[in-house]
Amino acid sequence: MTVQHSIHHAGCGCQARGIGRRGFLKLAAAGGAVAASSGLTPFAATAAGQAEVFLLSCMDYRLISDVTRYMAGQGYDGNYDQVILAGASLAAVTDKFPDWNLTFWQHLDIAIQLHGITKFVALDHRDCGAYRVIFNKDFAQDPVAETMIHTEVMKTLNKQVAEKYPSLTREYYLMSLDTRVEKLPI
Repeated sequence: MTVQHSIHHAGCGCQARGIGRRGFLKLAAAGGAVAASSGLTPFAATAAGQAEVFLLSCMDYRLISDVTRYMAGQGYDGNYDQVILAGASLAAVTDKFPDWNLTFWQHLDIAIQLHGITKFVALDHRDCGAYRVIFNKDFAQDPVAETMIHTEVMKTLNKQVAEKYPSLTREYYLMSLDTRVEKLPI
């Protein structure tokens, strides 16, 4: 049994007019060329609007809504791209999960290209399971040590972001489970 794939629907009349798949693709390419020559960007190469901030946050279900409320409270409602990875800043720098690093950098790159972001914000949180798994230690039992490990990880990330994108403004925060947020001195 042969299955034919079509990029246009069966009843569109292209076949009746002698326009097969190749003809359809030629028409689409011609439309893209016309748009490009007129100074327009083909729709697949652009995204609508701009976003000021790229937010990196953790996947912890306990804080998803709180992170959204926090960003809105900072004046960024509808004005940020967000990547959610286990451990937030830790996901971007850990050697234990290199694919997480790659995912982070690819998302940051595309956010800059598509939305022209100008600020990078990392929002980690206390009692983070990813930190427990990767470091094999429960930092939540010692808030001073917990702040220190998040600060060290964020310093590493800050150095990497600054090297690759020196023009980005960078901010680093730590949220507690009661949603208090402290800016870390990075």
